[in-house]
Amino acid sequence: MVGLGIMVINSGVDPLFLCAFTTSRTLPNKKEGGRVRHRILTTLLLFSILLAFYHPSLRAVATKNILIIDIPRLTLPEITKDYPNLLRFLDHGAVGVMTTPLKEPVALDQVYFSFNSGTQVKTAEENYLLFNSAELYKEIPAGVLYHSLTGYYPGKNAVVHLGLTKLVQLNSKDITPNIGLFGELLHQKSLRTAAIGNADADLISRCGSLLLMDQKGLLDYGAIGQETVREDPRFPFGIRTNSRQILSTWQDFHSKAQVIVVTLGDLERLERFSLYLNDRQWSFYRRQVLRDYDRLLGELLHQVDD
Repeated sequence: MVGLGIMVINSGVDPLFLCAFTTSRTLPNKKEGGRVRHRILTTLLLFSILLAFYHPSLRAVATKNILIIDIPRLTLPEITKDYPNLLRFLDHGAVGVMTTPLKEPVALDQVYFSFNSGTQVKTAEENYLLFNSAELYKEIPAGVLYHSLTGYYPGKNAVVHLGLTKLVQLNSKDITPNIGLFGELLHQKSLRTAAIGNADADLISRCGSLLLMDQKGLLDYGAIGQETVREDPRFPFGIRTNSRQILSTWQDFHSKAQVIVVTLGDLERLERFSLYLNDRQWSFYRRQVLRDYDRLLGELLHQVDD
């Protein structure tokens, strides 16, 4: 069973949400002293959802902005006084729960996709084929390829899902109307969607976009490629989140889209590389990432409060 815990705080007139997917699945962790440790991974990912509502109801769509900060692999016990902006959510929060049943083993994309669909959804490796419309996939612009596969014309700044048709075919007729349902409902309310950032490592990982994808496999705006990471040969896989670019892109999209998901993927990259790191280096990188994210969240909170 995968649950979604919601923690709410108030910042002036703007309600803020912090959400965490949790699971009781036991996962192999990195090696230590010739043994493979196991732990209960209680938090697969953590969202900080910053809602700036000028009207209290989702039915009033004129001027609302929703920002979702998606941090895969962040666990609640890690949010301490060393990270005051993360701790701010916990200290001033309330808690609620949503659950979606998932069969084990649980893949990260299943969690996001099932949240979007509101039900258990079968997935395949094609579920990771999310790209900026102008981004090249096998030397073809993803938007051009998407149009040839679906017949739909994406916007030039859109995010497209190239594997959606296969995912629809994998699921029963009772399930397929739910695929992309959350994004579809947002679009029906005239709320434009956007995604920023990724958790790419040795493989493409843009699962955050699945949260807001509609039934055509589209988001209105996106910057989920290499433009939101920077090269760092000292960090696992040689890339890490470019916080300045994340903030700049959000400032641009904030005036265009009403619902934005920002994925900060360095902890996921670190998790994929963990078998090659000793405990000291693994902990060092993890603390470093959390400090970077805490600073970024502080800047975002400051701008949302203003």
